[in-house]
Amino acid sequence: MWYRTDYKENSVKFSDSTLREELRRLGFNAGPIVDSTRSLYVKKLATLKRKSKSEYGGSFSGVTEPAYKPLKAKQQQRKICKAPRFNIQDCLSGADLTQDLKPYIQLEEKGRAYFGDPRNNSTNNTTKKSFTYLFLDPRITKNLSDETKTQNITKNQNINRQWETFINSIFYVGKGTNGRPYKHLEEALSLRKDKGYKTSKDEKIQRIFDIWDDDKGVICQHVFHNVIQDEAFTYEAAMIDALGINRLTNIKLGSYKGIVKSWREEEQLKLGVYLLYKALNNYLNKGERQLRPDDI
Repeated sequence: MWYRTDYKENSVKFSDSTLREELRRLGFNAGPIVDSTRSLYVKKLATLKRKSKSEYGGSFSGVTEPAYKPLKAKQQQRKICKAPRFNIQDCLSGADLTQDLKPYIQLEEKGRAYFGDPRNNSTNNTTKKSFTYLFLDPRITKNLSDETKTQNITKNQNINRQWETFINSIFYVGKGTNGRPYKHLEEALSLRKDKGYKTSKDEKIQRIFDIWDDDKGVICQHVFHNVIQDEAFTYEAAMIDALGINRLTNIKLGSYKGIVKSWREEEQLKLGVYLLYKALNNYLNKGERQLRPDDI
């Protein structure tokens, strides 16, 4: 499993720098290592070390598992992903985003205006029924949204911590229509209940298993509703790039469309940062709802 409780005691033996370096050496780019995330990264390191010794193979419970993209192919995909020109964590720690939203807003408005013009739709499908969504780990958020009921979230010291927690909790970014996000959960439930799987080669499914095993539910946050398909694809790509695919369970990068495809990398990343910032505020305002097996 992704998290093993027997590594809890060992977490104190790693310095933050050593833990980060070990994860990086095994192809995983960790976010901020703080009290709420340290044990998760220690356990992730243990998982990566086990995987480095043996490749995935075989099946569980005598049943052949669906053909997921191999881990090796995912790692190759990650290797070609360029390193960001700026660190996402610096955006708020330097008060950049909290003090001057104008450059970020202008980028989003530029993209929204482009996609809002039917003449710029590459698929000739102007139906605005797409959206993007995020899967969050409640073991990291710890119902963070409730804190905003009694606190002023505009204060930098609050938003910085909330931002850091929110970013660390995201483990999947997707786009779709109708009930697309729930297909992932239905797949996980089918593998668990119908086929008896306790573990999975697919990192996203395994993360869902782990959350359920801890008697929690996956937080599915829908964001940026009622947009055309090209716009949803672009928002998905921007958020994946801003977060860094190494910290997600996505198996591939997103696909930019239209004018945003020709933007400089820094502009694409800033768009992603701002979209995530808006998603954070959406989460803080609406709160979290967890989806357990009985809810699906």
